[in-house]
Amino acid sequence: MRVLVLTNHFSEFAGSEIVALEVAQWFLTHGDQVTLAANLIRPPMSELAASIALVRSIDEIDISQFDLVWCQHGLLNLLRLAAYTGAAESPPLVALVSLSPFEPYEHVDGLLANALSAKVITNSSETADEVAQRNQDLLRREDLVVFHNAAPDMFWKEPPRPPTTLRTLTIVSNHMPSELAAAKAILEQRGLHVRHMGMGEDYRRIDVADIDESDALVSIGKTVIYGLARAKPVYMYDHFGGDGWLTRANFEQSSFYNFSGRPAVRRLDAEKLAKEIIEGFDHAADEINRIGASYDLNQFRLDTYLKRLREQALKPRTWRAFTLQRALAFRRFRAHLEAARQSGLVMRRSYLLANGAALSERDHHPNLWSNRVNGGSSS
Repeated sequence: MRVLVLTNHFSEFAGSEIVALEVAQWFLTHGDQVTLAANLIRPPMSELAASIALVRSIDEIDISQFDLVWCQHGLLNLLRLAAYTGAAESPPLVALVSLSPFEPYEHVDGLLANALSAKVITNSSETADEVAQRNQDLLRREDLVVFHNAAPDMFWKEPPRPPTTLRTLTIVSNHMPSELAAAKAILEQRGLHVRHMGMGEDYRRIDVADIDESDALVSIGKTVIYGLARAKPVYMYDHFGGDGWLTRANFEQSSFYNFSGRPAVRRLDAEKLAKEIIEGFDHAADEINRIGASYDLNQFRLDTYLKRLREQALKPRTWRAFTLQRALAFRRFRAHLEAARQSGLVMRRSYLLANGAALSERDHHPNLWSNRVNGGSSS
């Protein structure tokens, strides 16, 4: 298949970039041709994209050339009307993906989702609820797919025996709060080997060996899924605060909020953090096994979702074509696409300026460029 992965930025070892990379690499391992397009592409992430075609001019992409599109950050809004009319005879399967209930880039366009017969996918139930709320009368909550920030297959190979003693602790954070940094020093004074992976220290992509070499993890979000996959106890704490050791008692609520430390936003001082980590480890090590026996962990496997998408993308496109053609027949929908495009151009320009990236002509003069490529009209 020909697969397109869209994400706003592909530059740092951070949440949305890692999701985009793991999705792209999953399709590569299944023999597909993969293109990844982003407004900002630069090292270190670009250095990991072997065999993936990288594209920066999103608004020039012809989606009719793809069988499946995985779209993060609403970047399909940057496409010109001609891209949709050109794809109307045989549109690709589109997955519109939201990775946060808060960030403006993560909003899902319900009108576009329906026109494309898109699959709407979110990282958590919290995000799914927000997407449905923002798209009342357009998207039904029960139709949204929660993929739980799932981990790729390499993390799910037969896990080692869970540790019985806490000797090595790995903190994974790009924004480690001061109290956790102070707790790290306390834990080291008490004989633990504590490693920090993230911005400022050992900044690189996490691999299976990093998890396996640790007796326990301190992190939130996607790293918690890596810990689940490798049967490692995880202490949930970062810039939001957190709920402490992952157990059956807090598993469902933590999963609902993407293991993010919300909604409790519980903060502790350094001494209390160190005390909880040391004293709660034995119970957490026992609980991580019991979680695996009590819950279906297949919901945290990336293969569970992408295999299904791939199968759907290979099916006939007749219904998707009919739905898109019908939507494009309405002037109001075409006007909606143009308004969304203008908003997307402004957001892109603001993002590139804020991140010190070079602007192209279209970003310096988005309105002029839009008129030029559309022949002065959006209809």
